[in-house]
Amino acid sequence: MRKFLLKFSIFLLIVLAVMAGMEYYVRCVDNSPLRHRSDYFFEHAGELDGIIYGPSLTARAINPEWLSPSTANLAMAGGAINVDYKVFLKSLEHAEPKFVIFDLTLAYLERRNDATYENLRRLPYYYGIWNEKAQLKDLFLARAPFADHFLNRPREADYNKYGFEASIPDECDNIAKIKRQIENKHFQLIAKKRAGRRLALNDANYHENVAMLEELVTTCRERNITLIFYEPPKYCEAVNVAPPVHYYRRSAFLDRVVDNKTVHWWDLSDFQNEELDHFLNLIHVNIRGAELVTEEIDRRLEEMGY
Repeated sequence: MRKFLLKFSIFLLIVLAVMAGMEYYVRCVDNSPLRHRSDYFFEHAGELDGIIYGPSLTARAINPEWLSPSTANLAMAGGAINVDYKVFLKSLEHAEPKFVIFDLTLAYLERRNDATYENLRRLPYYYGIWNEKAQLKDLFLARAPFADHFLNRPREADYNKYGFEASIPDECDNIAKIKRQIENKHFQLIAKKRAGRRLALNDANYHENVAMLEELVTTCRERNITLIFYEPPKYCEAVNVAPPVHYYRRSAFLDRVVDNKTVHWWDLSDFQNEELDHFLNLIHVNIRGAELVTEEIDRRLEEMGY
C-alpha cells in the first residue's frame, strides 16, 4: 500500500509539474490584446485620467498613446453593453478616472453577450470577472485543445503597451479589398444577411441595456466622472444602412441622459469617412484612421479641460 501511495504521489507530482510548465509557457507566449490592455490597466490604474469601453470598432479607433490624458482602452472584440458594464464596475475597484468614453454604436443597444462569451474571452483570468458559468479552469490559459497552444504559432501582431494594434496593412491591397467588397454582389448579399442579424431589434435586450446604462450614468454622476457616449467612424458606404428605428431608440435614451455637463454624446460615425485608406474594412478604421479619430477625441477632451 505504501509503495502504491508513493508511486501515485510521484505520478501526481509529475502531472502537476507538466501542467504548471504548460501554463507557464502559454502565459509567456500570450500575445492577445486583452493581455496587453489588462496588464497596462492594472499597472497604471492609480494614475489614469480616463478609461474607454466598447467593441472592436473602438479597440481599433482609439490609441491611448496619442491622447494627452493618461488613458486605458479596455474595448474588446465582439463586445456588448452588459460586458462593458461589468468591466466598468471592475475597473472602478482599482481606478478613479476623471472621464469615461463608452461606445454606443448604432444597434449596440440591441446586443448582449452571455456568460460563454465572457469565459471565452478569459475575463475571469484577465479581470477577475466571474459569472454563473465560470469554472476554476477559467483562471488558466492552458486549456484544451492543447494543440492550439503548442502546434499553432502565437498570433503575430504588433501591439503597443496599451494593447493597440499598431501594425499597418498594405495600403494598396487593403483599398483594393474594400473596393471588391463594395462591388461584389455575393459579398453584398452576405453582408446584408450579417447586417440583418447585427441590426435586428430585440426589445428585451434593449430595455435591459438601457437600464444598465442608466445605472452607468448614475454611478458616473455620483463619482464625479464625466461620461462620454460616442460612435466611431464607419466607411461612408456603411453609414445610414440601419433602419430608422435604431436611431430613434438610441436617441430616446440619449435625450434623457445627455446634459452636455456630466454626460456627453459625440457622433463620429461620419468623421473623415470618405477616404478608403483610412479603413481596414467597411466598419473598422486602420491605424491611419485611428490617428485622425484619436486626434479629434484628444482635441475635444482638451476643450473639456483634460
